[in-house]
Amino acid sequence: MDSVIRVAKPGDVDRIIPLWNEFLESQSDKVPFLRTDKDAEITASSSISRRIGDPDYQFFLAEEENELAGFLSCQIVEPTHLIQETGGYITETIVKDTYQRKGIGTQLFQTAANWMYEKGASFIQLRMAVNNLAVHTFCQKEGFEPMFYQMVYRRRPKK
Repeated sequence: MDSVIRVAKPGDVDRIIPLWNEFLESQSDKVPFLRTDKDAEITASSSISRRIGDPDYQFFLAEEENELAGFLSCQIVEPTHLIQETGGYITETIVKDTYQRKGIGTQLFQTAANWMYEKGASFIQLRMAVNNLAVHTFCQKEGFEPMFYQMVYRRRPKK
């Protein structure tokens, strides 16, 4: 299945937010401290709008018959005092349940990878919930391999 993949425009934010909310709801059991309240939606809308206008970020939308089937957001990360190469970072990848396992995620990833490579990235990284097996499987299929582990320590209430 070949979806129409295109770069998001500022006017697309209102189409992106419902899918963003669907994603957050689906991840709330995997990452218990995600925000799903109305304020989070306003903050997400502002963040997405800002990133759509930033030349170091890119939002790619996948459309099927004028319906938003998914999107991928990525950015370019310049070398730092720790990393000597320009990298790409995938900040979000969301494909609606009804469109999963149809090649849309692969199309989005390949489009984003090409954009990041054109911007000088020599590697691409992302992070995912440990217990999101579908994403692990997808990333391995695309050629990602583990390099770092990010760990979280949750504050425990005093007894």
